[in-house]
Amino acid sequence: MRLFNFLFLLPIIILGQEFNPGLLSTVANPLCFDSSVNLNFETVPTGGFDDNYTYQWQKSLDQSNWSNIANANSMAYATELLTSDTHYRVLVSNQEVTLTTNEISVWILPPLDPGVLAKPETSCEGDEILLDFSTGSSGAEWNWGGFLEFEYQWEQHNSQGKPFTSLNSKGWFDVGGDWNIYSTNLSPGYYYFRCLITSTYGCGSMYTNTIMLKVEDCN
Repeated sequence: MRLFNFLFLLPIIILGQEFNPGLLSTVANPLCFDSSVNLNFETVPTGGFDDNYTYQWQKSLDQSNWSNIANANSMAYATELLTSDTHYRVLVSNQEVTLTTNEISVWILPPLDPGVLAKPETSCEGDEILLDFSTGSSGAEWNWGGFLEFEYQWEQHNSQGKPFTSLNSKGWFDVGGDWNIYSTNLSPGYYYFRCLITSTYGCGSMYTNTIMLKVEDCN
């Protein structure tokens, strides 16, 4: 009787290998706001009773409450456009056994905010004029703030001589260097400036507000 039981169990021991659900590839860097990423396995599932595995991707915002992602049933998954940090895992099934992979996190940067240029005071001809920010650029960068994490391109409009309520979009030209301040001196007139802020991590570019500078003949 004991020999019969041993022979009955032997095929299960031989055919059933340890089931490993595989390992998900991590996402090394944060993503730009409102972007997506392709997720996949670094190592594939192994073992079990056969090589027929089924997959169910899940996501969570807090790593505690998980929900199934509709139609996400393959080894790869392209996320939706993400605007907040999101965590992922996969339920891998073989026969009647279901195991969970490791969890991976996708970190999302805040949206790019170009900041606000300070309103300049009226200046005199020949004075050194310094244009800068009243609110610095932020978001869309790894260090979460700080002027050095952005590229700056100051622009001046070719309109001058009187205040304008609207400016021709083709009248802008580059001035200054790649820095968060711009120094100049000008003859009497009205001048218009703005700054193009670019994320150094590929998260786009945005213009600041436009400011008007009045320069007078103070003699």
